[in-house]
Formats: sequence, C-alpha cells, structure tokens
Amino acid sequence: MGDISCETMANLLVSGPPDYPPLATPDITLRSTWPYGGVMDINGSVGDVAMHGGVSGQIEITGDVSSIWSALVSGTIDIGRDLSSFDISALSGTISVGRDLSGSSYVNWGYTGQLVVERDLVGYVEVRAVGMDGSLLVNGDLTGHINVSMGGDLTGSIAVQGDVRGPIWVTGDLDDSLQDLTGGHIIVNGSLTEDGDIYVLGSFIKGTEFIAIDYDGWDEADTWETEAVIKVDGVEYTENTPVERIWEITGCKADMNNDGLVDFFDIDPFVQALNYPDQYALDYAGLAGSRVFHGDLDCDDDLDFFDIDPFVARITEGCCDHECGDCPERFGGEGGGEWLSPLEMAIELATHIAPERYDTLVDMIADLAAAQKDAEKAAYWTAVWEALTE
Repeated sequence: MGDISCETMANLLVSGPPDYPPLATPDITLRSTWPYGGVMDINGSVGDVAMHGGVSGQIEITGDVSSIWSALVSGTIDIGRDLSSFDISALSGTISVGRDLSGSSYVNWGYTGQLVVERDLVGYVEVRAVGMDGSLLVNGDLTGHINVSMGGDLTGSIAVQGDVRGPIWVTGDLDDSLQDLTGGHIIVNGSLTEDGDIYVLGSFIKGTEFIAIDYDGWDEADTWETEAVIKVDGVEYTENTPVERIWEITGCKADMNNDGLVDFFDIDPFVQALNYPDQYALDYAGLAGSRVFHGDLDCDDDLDFFDIDPFVARITEGCCDHECGDCPERFGGEGGGEWLSPLEMAIELATHIAPERYDTLVDMIADLAAAQKDAEKAAYWTAVWEALTE
C-alpha cells in the first residue's frame, strides 16, 4: 500500500498479514483543518502520520510508527509497537505506546491528557506548555529525558514503574492544586540511578506534593543510588528526607512515618493508616503506595485489625526489619525482650496519638484485648485499656 493523503476521511480499516511490517510503512496525511473524529484501524506499521486538524476520534496502529504530527489530540492514539517521535499542539486525550518511545517528542501548548509508554522511554519528551496538568506514565525504565520546560508547573503527575536512568526536569513548581493527590508529584517504583537526577526549579506549593522513590513498597533491588540527586528550589537531597516529603521508602516494617526508625512516633500514623487511609495518604503524602508494605505485620498482604498486636511488638522492641511477623519474639523466647508494663504502654500510646484519634485508639485496644486467645495477652491488653480509660 502506498501513501494516503486526503482532505477528509471517515473510517479507515487496513488489514495485513500477521508478520510485521504488513505494509510498506506508508505515510498518512489528513489535511482537513477539522479534527479527525472517525476510527482509523491499521494492522501493520506506518511511517509518518500527519493530522492537520487534530484527532478527536480513535487511531489504532498495531505496528510501528515513525512519527505523529498533529494539532489537538482529544481522542485516542494507540500504537501497538514502537513510536519514534511525536509533535502535537495539545494533548487532552490519550497517546499509548505499546513498546518504546525512542525519539524527540513535543507537546507545545496544552497537556491535560495522558501519555502511556508500556516499555521504556529512551528518547526525549518535552512539555512546552505553561504547565503539565495531565499524566505521563512509563511502565518500563526512563533512560531518556523528561522536561517540563518554559517555567511550566507540574500540576499533573509523572510516574516511572521501572528505574530512572535519565533526568527529569520541572522548570516550575510541583502543585497539587486541589490538595487531593491527583497532581504535583513524581513517583519512581524502581531505582533512582546516578544518571537519573530529578530537578524541580520551583517549590512544593500546597503541602501535598511529593517525590517518592520505591513508592510501591521497599524492594531490595530498588535503591536511591549514592550519586543520584533530587534538587528542589535550589536545595539538593541525596537521601530520604521525610520533613520535605522527599521519600525513599524504608525497609522497616511498622515504620509508618517512613523516618527509618520503628518507635512510638509510628503509633499515630499506624492508627490513621488502619482506620482512615484516605487521610493518612494526605497527611503523609507520598506514603500511600507503601502503606500496606509498612503496615502488614501478620503476613496476609493487607493492613487490618490483626496487624495491631505484631505492630506493637515491633515498636516496643524498636525492630527494623523488612520481613513480616514478630521481630523478635515478644513474650520471651530467643531474641525476646521485655515489654513495657501496661501502665507504661498506656502512657506511651496516649502520648503519641493525636487527640482526635484517641477514642479510636481506645476502641482498638479494647477489641485487641477481647480477641486474644492467650490469657496472659488478654490480661495485658485489658490492663492497658483500663489505664487508657481511667
């Protein structure tokens, strides 16, 4: 099949044999100044795709695409394999790349939509708009470069499921404008390598913005490498900095505030994470993804009532360990240590819980005492509850 060039087009369906490329990589040009609202379904690879009026409908190409040039993309463009590059005026719809995005790509004046790269972003993506209110998701590694340029704010999100091996630049602020965690953050589920620095020339605006490394829960293979830098508003960070909401998720089970310590300061965030997870996500912006990792102490892949007892054991012993279960054995035995008396425990719990969650804590301790099958444990938690309610 040769090139396709026309003023207008309704629907286009091109089927080829299953082996790639079934087409001789033709170019497709639609010169109409009106957005293309039809369905273009091409089984194969193409060269350059130029949509002068933009795309409000659906384009699906199962093979590779050399480049996409378009005005506003308010519909969907779905590329089954590799895309070399794109240059579009504005993105309010979705561009999905089934494998790698390899060349230089640009969004020039509006980004409220979604770009999804299913494998690696090895090229360069620049958002030249006033700001980036949409999302950019890389399901593989970032080995290229992401640049929100021209002083643009990140009011949307950037997420990399793999490693960041190339730089991320935001030349404006991170701004979660609605304070609902829908924007103003950068998430890395893999490692931040020495070549993968993150630069935010502006600052965090509303108090719920964050940058998180190993966001989905600690993994031994995922690290913030020694030479890697996160720089925000002129200040360089090279390690987990909770007070600034610049996180590297710790490997300490029960470390609910992610400060690298397991202590009584984790009580209030634990109660919050267990009973009020949405508020926990806001108050500890950047830790929603690791909530279950840190809070699941009984090894059932969930944070629930049955994690309370082993959680208290952890904070009593000050035990930092990435494995779930008791650490060490709470009531004697190898590695066991002395617990606080019921009164001392009640004092510590009361001291470290927020006033608005005190009643919730008391109810939790009552339920914990009632649920114990061991008489010694039941008596202990009953005495703690009595001390809390006196």
